[in-house]
Amino acid sequence: MDIKRCHAIIDNIAKFGRKRKLEMNFALTGGDPLLFPFFWEVAKRLNEKKWEWIVLGNPFHLDLSVALRLKELGCTRYQMSIDGIKKTHDSIRKKGSFDSTLEKIKILKEAGIISLVMTTVFKENIDEIPEVTRICADSGVDLIAFARYGGNGQNGISPMRYRKFLEEMHQLYLSLEGKGSNFSYKDHLWKLFFLESGMAVIDEKNEEIVDGCHCGFGHLSILPNGDVYACRRFDSLVGNALENSMDNIFLSDKMEEYRNVDEMECGSCELKLYCRGCPAVSYGEYGDWKRKDPQCWKELT
Repeated sequence: MDIKRCHAIIDNIAKFGRKRKLEMNFALTGGDPLLFPFFWEVAKRLNEKKWEWIVLGNPFHLDLSVALRLKELGCTRYQMSIDGIKKTHDSIRKKGSFDSTLEKIKILKEAGIISLVMTTVFKENIDEIPEVTRICADSGVDLIAFARYGGNGQNGISPMRYRKFLEEMHQLYLSLEGKGSNFSYKDHLWKLFFLESGMAVIDEKNEEIVDGCHCGFGHLSILPNGDVYACRRFDSLVGNALENSMDNIFLSDKMEEYRNVDEMECGSCELKLYCRGCPAVSYGEYGDWKRKDPQCWKELT
């Protein structure tokens, strides 16, 4: 996308935000967004709009001068990936990327940018995630999170194995409290775990969506050709930001499909306003985002 189209999309989003009186938050991602030829012009434009923005990238082109420039232009958070212990991660990403990622944590801290490490969980690395979490905490990572693999084909984790994993991670998080790192409860099945464990309760009088996946409600993704997806993790085209107003896209019938939770397989579940699992993981498993989350263990226990 050339810079003229970048500016057109930003203006489209700004008009939508003003009309709806919304707080806008942006994630610039790739690939490596730092390699985009107009990255710094886009960053400057976002800063001029006084919008909060973050980078979902990698460590390879990040140094102190880059980090300081990011901070100056309003970047609040920089996310990198660690997908297993060193051998596993480097085999997935690139040789040396495990060490490089941890090294860049210090640079982000020096620049005053929040560091976030995200781990993608699947069958082959699930047993390594607790150790990855400890390593990240020891390295001073500000925010640690994980999400399940949602690409083509199954991630290979059984529902009960995933529940056991969440229980183990919760206990690990509690043991690491006070050591400087924060922990994200990003996965939507955390809500099922907390409700089942008595750490959260359902308001039976409530009729509005309280929690769970934000697809259709709180986020959109824009691709390099302007196509807008309801979720960046699966095929969910709802319009084009170079051809349609963001207001019309957000209020379109296509977007409404993602807000109609009663049509999901979870629509009859009493937790539908709190959980609903992950549509992207369902799409990766079944080719249908409306299917029940393949790792959901409810009614199996």
